[in-house]
Amino acid sequence: MKSFTFHTAVIDDKPIILQLLKENHLPYEDISDSMLQEYRIAKEKNLIIGCIGIQRDAEFALLRSFCIQNSYRNLGIGKTIYSMLENECKSNGIKELYLLTSTAESFFLKRGFLTIDRTNAPEFLKNSSEFQYVCPTSAICMKKII
Repeated sequence: MKSFTFHTAVIDDKPIILQLLKENHLPYEDISDSMLQEYRIAKEKNLIIGCIGIQRDAEFALLRSFCIQNSYRNLGIGKTIYSMLENECKSNGIKELYLLTSTAESFFLKRGFLTIDRTNAPEFLKNSSEFQYVCPTSAICMKKII
């Protein structure tokens, strides 16, 4: 059985995270160095095989950059890294998680997210680059109270 570890991302991880997102056709252009403190990565040995991040404001967080390398999917890594991040959000006072997706609606529905009209998202999120220009307007907006 393979052994995976989970860590907070550091600046040296950024090029690999960006490459993983790019290869999987996910937004990566607006990820700044300062955002990495809110990113978690999954590793097998020294290889980054997955990532997930948030942008937060007080009680709200926008989930973004959730990706597991193709050859490591369906091994429970995504479920684990998502659950870890959600628990961390709860511990840090986040009350609502939001996301935009074009491909993973069913994954998040299984985790208690509901589809909402993106105009109902908090202003902080509507003003984010993800909402403004990174994700297409056709992306589904989802919310979960945690």
